[in-house]
Amino acid sequence: MKQGKKTVDTKSVKIPKKKAKVITGLKKAWKVQETKGFITSIDGKKQNPKKKIYWTYTINGKWANKGADQQAVANKDKVKFTLDKVK
Repeated sequence: MKQGKKTVDTKSVKIPKKKAKVITGLKKAWKVQETKGFITSIDGKKQNPKKKIYWTYTINGKWANKGADQQAVANKDKVKFTLDKVK
């Protein structure tokens, strides 16, 4: 998990083998708030729409194009969440 360019936390999580979603692993590791599958807060670190600061994430270095509740994930995938300004 990153805030801007700074890494603030890293955890490894095992998930169910079938039909696991990104949000499954995320919620196993941290306290999460979400709206319609989009993450609004992780471990108390909240997005700020007025400042255009949002949580985004990558899987194995590629930007995800689905909400965390829809994006499939497998063990060994590397998911990185970043809280930063979106242009």
